This record gives sequence, structure tokens and C-alpha cells, in this order.
Amino acid sequence: MSETMPERAAPPSPALAPALTADGAAPDVSVIVPVFEEEASLEELAARIAAACESGGLGFEVWFIDDGSRDASWTVVERLHARDGRYGGLRFRRNYGK
Repeated sequence: MSETMPERAAPPSPALAPALTADGAAPDVSVIVPVFEEEASLEELAARIAAACESGGLGFEVWFIDDGSRDASWTVVERLHARDGRYGGLRFRRNYGK
């Protein structure tokens, strides 16, 4: 009797890990943001998260989890990461839903 293996999800493609805070400490807050077709709103969301954390004196990191977007959401995440190491992301090759 052979046993059927369950279907495995495809491994995520690129991951961009956020950097530690400027002083090398772990962040006070980690923000996890699910992303699907959010190209137009990511820049503003990132700015609002930064403003809220900074106004409270909190070190932070943001993980954008791109669930198979077909728009340029991942390009925006890459740009945010290049500009500010506190932003990072994980990109899935296809949409896995909620």
C-alpha cells in the first residue's frame, strides 16, 4: 500500500529581511502586512507606519507578505527595502488566499 504525499506549497521566492534598528538592537514592534494587488497603496502605508512608530519612539520593522500579486507590489516592496532597511518582505509565487 503506497501512501500519497500531501501537495506542498511552492517555496516563497525572494525574501528581503528587514535590518536591525540603527543602534543594532531588535525592533520594539514588528508589523506584518498581507499584500495582494496593493501597488498603489504601499508607499503611503509604509509612511504612515513609520510616522506612528517614530512618534511613539518605537524602533520597528515591517514585513510585507506578497501573496502572489500580479501588479508591481513586489517592486514597491523592493524599493522600500532599498530606501529603508526597516522594510522587508516575503513573496509567494502564487496567491494562497486567506
